[in-house]
Amino acid sequence: MKNIAVVFGGKSVEHDISIITAMQVLSNLPQGYNFIPVYIDRDNVFWRADNLDNPQTFLNFSKNAKNKRACTFVVANSTLTEVKNGKFKKSTFIHGAILCCHGGDGEGGALQGLLSLCKIPFTSPDYKSSSVCMDKILTKLLLTHKDIKNIDFVDFCYSEFLENKKFYVEKIESELGYPAIVKPSRLGSSVGVHICSNREELYNSLEIAGEYDDKILVEKYLSSCKEYACACMQLNGKLFLSRVDEINKKEIYSFEDKYLSQKVPTKKVSKELQEQIKKLTIQAYKCLECSGLVRVDFLFNQKENSLFVCEVNTIPGSLAFNLFDGVKFSDLLSNLIEEMLEKPMQNNIIYSFKSDAINHFITLSKMNKLTK
Repeated sequence: MKNIAVVFGGKSVEHDISIITAMQVLSNLPQGYNFIPVYIDRDNVFWRADNLDNPQTFLNFSKNAKNKRACTFVVANSTLTEVKNGKFKKSTFIHGAILCCHGGDGEGGALQGLLSLCKIPFTSPDYKSSSVCMDKILTKLLLTHKDIKNIDFVDFCYSEFLENKKFYVEKIESELGYPAIVKPSRLGSSVGVHICSNREELYNSLEIAGEYDDKILVEKYLSSCKEYACACMQLNGKLFLSRVDEINKKEIYSFEDKYLSQKVPTKKVSKELQEQIKKLTIQAYKCLECSGLVRVDFLFNQKENSLFVCEVNTIPGSLAFNLFDGVKFSDLLSNLIEEMLEKPMQNNIIYSFKSDAINHFITLSKMNKLTK
């Protein structure tokens, strides 16, 4: 039976949401695999424990976790190894990993890079795609390069803003005007996002965003737009799309709207708009070299009949299960696992090249033709 790690948590403002996604996954696991929950705390320490499938555990992890033990993935060995007093103890071979992390290193490519070095396949895009998609500015630059429509924006580093606040505020006012929306570039769940209607609000919002990220994105705020979401997953080399949902929100689809409020029934989306959104979902998926399951968010200006890609989520909340009609969560997970386990077999890239460069270097060294 193959061992599948379910990895969640991490150093991120979306830490708690990651735990919720993991609890949903652990409650709907398919048969035929041995699942191993792995929790990453807010200091990026990896843990195993006997009750990681119980949400009560995380109300006070240090107190509530039963038989907890630190662990780590071992590079090139595909193992999860328990660590005690700086020494490696029991190791478990890991065949693949379901990633439930939101934000931070867990979604932004670092965890994906680690697992790649460990030769462990996983259910999200690779470290390159994850890193780009986590950075809203890089995402927009690539989408723009491929002529995929997205909202007008201004971007800069917070450190640059601190050196010349007036310059950047005036740049935003001249290029975007008001209202504008300020976002930390590499955050999710609408944390640190604010709408600004005047210069004072803009200054305040930029200061707040700078507390969460050094890269700041400012977009033109389109007040008349509706927001939509569509998920896309790859199976056996083919792309499958979910239904399109209109997101019920106020001015901003806030953290509270997403996770703490009563869910509102979804509204019917016209067939024509669904087709536009699904077409752009595939284009964005391919442009950003995604794999596994992702969710693409859109804004639609009904008056101008303009559709914009807003952002791409490589590890969507609840793994976007709610967007797939007629599919059991366990079946969705089973499909993701099977696709993930096929990844290593599809990689035929050559990474070795026979060269005489080292011998040549040694010869030149002996001839004293190289200097320090």
